[in-house]
Amino acid sequence: MAEFRIPGMSAEPATYRRRALAFLAGVTLLVGTIVVVEQAIPDDSMQVTMSTSTVAGGIQAGASVVLNGSQVGRVTQVSVPVPDVYEVTLELDPERLGDSTDVLTDTAMVSYAPENLFGIAAVVLYGQPGGDPLRDGSTFSPPEPQDATLTTLLHNLSDLQNEAFDPYVGDVLDIANQATQGLLPLFGAVGQIASDVADTQVVTPRETLPQYTQLIAQVRGTVDDLLPGIKQIMDWQAPREPGYLERSQKGLEATAGPFIDDLTRLLADDALGQTAPLMPVITEVLQRVQDTFPDARRNGIQIATLIERLRRSLPDAPGGPVLNVDVVLKSAPGLAAALGLPATRTGGGQR
Repeated sequence: MAEFRIPGMSAEPATYRRRALAFLAGVTLLVGTIVVVEQAIPDDSMQVTMSTSTVAGGIQAGASVVLNGSQVGRVTQVSVPVPDVYEVTLELDPERLGDSTDVLTDTAMVSYAPENLFGIAAVVLYGQPGGDPLRDGSTFSPPEPQDATLTTLLHNLSDLQNEAFDPYVGDVLDIANQATQGLLPLFGAVGQIASDVADTQVVTPRETLPQYTQLIAQVRGTVDDLLPGIKQIMDWQAPREPGYLERSQKGLEATAGPFIDDLTRLLADDALGQTAPLMPVITEVLQRVQDTFPDARRNGIQIATLIERLRRSLPDAPGGPVLNVDVVLKSAPGLAAALGLPATRTGGGQR
C-alpha cells in the first residue's frame, strides 16, 4: 500500500503507538487526580429530609430547590419508606442560602411550582417565623404542599374535560337547540308584524309625534289631578297618632279572630239546624196571612193609586198645599152660582 507522508513529519508506526499510549496515560492520571482532590475536599452542602404525604409530578432527583425566589439546592432522592409517606432529600448550598439559614426553620411552608417558563417542577420553600433552624441531617414535616405544577394543571384540565364538560355539553347544546327552535316562531311573528307595520304605515311621524306629545300632556294633567288626593293621603295624621297601629292591629285581629269564629259558628250546620223546627210554623203563619188577605196585592196597588191621586190633588202653593176639587153640580145650580162656577146645562151643557 502506498504511503503518503508530509516531508519532515514522518515517523515510524511504533512511534505513533507510543505517543498515543502516553497521551492516554496522562489523561487517566489527570482524571484520577481530580477525583481524589474532590474526595479530599470536605463537602459543605447541607442535606435536609422533608417528610410529606404528596409529591407532585416532576419532583425527582435533580429537581431544583427554591427559597424565597432564589435557587438554593436540588433534590437528591425521593423515597417511599411506608405507604402514603414520601421522604424527599434536599441538598442545600450554604453559600447560596447566606443569611436565609436562620429563616429556614422546621415551620417552613412548601409548595410545588414551575421553576421557569418551560414548566420544570421545583420544590419551593417559604420561610416562616418561629421554629428551630434546619441543620445538616434535619428532618421536618411541613403541611400538605400546594401543587401548582404544570403536570397537575394538565391533569385537572383533563379531568374537567372528561368528567364535567364532555358528559353535559351535549345535553346543554340539545336544550339550547330546543329553546332556539321554540323561539323561532315568535321571532318570525315579530318580524312579520314589523314588516306589516312598515308596509302599511300611511301616517307620517310629523302627524303622529304631535299626537304623542298631546297624549303625554294629558297624562301629565291627570297626574297633576291625582297629586292633591295623594297629598291628602300623605297628610293624613291618624296613622301618626300614638297607638293607631296598635288599635288597628287589635281591630284586625278581632275581625279575623272572634268575629269570624262567631260568624262561622252561627252559620254552621249545628246552629242553622236548631232553626229547622221553626220552619214549618213560620211557613204555616205566612200561609194563614196569605189566606186571610187573598187580594192583598190588588189592595196594595189600589191604596198606592189613591195616595198618588191625593198627592196630585194637593199641589204645593206659596201658602201651603191647596186642594183641587172638581165637582159636577147637576142638582145644585144655586151652589154653583155661589161658588162662581159655570152653570150646568142639560143636553151637553157646561159643568
